[in-house]
Amino acid sequence: MTNGTIEIIPIVGIGEVTAGADVASLIYAALEDRDGLRERDVVVVTHKIVSQAEGRTVAVTDDADYRRVVEAEAATVIRRRGELIIAQTSHGFICANAGVDRSN
Repeated sequence: MTNGTIEIIPIVGIGEVTAGADVASLIYAALEDRDGLRERDVVVVTHKIVSQAEGRTVAVTDDADYRRVVEAEAATVIRRRGELIIAQTSHGFICANAGVDRSN
């Protein structure tokens, strides 16, 4: 790799994460399978596996359920526009729909 080049290499083999899982250990084990990390490597972790490990996934059946989950995650609602809510979470993050992702 040369200066100014970014190489993205996925970490494979983790599979579905369950509540209570130790995400750091799962990532470490998967990295060891590919000879670990190199100097200056950066590891990016998706919020999906963190949410799964924390047991913070909720099945929603309709838009009303989804809005209830968003409202529950919002410590402060900053702005509303149609279905979009800009909110601050209890962690202090300001994000769309209080960081609740319904794609997975």
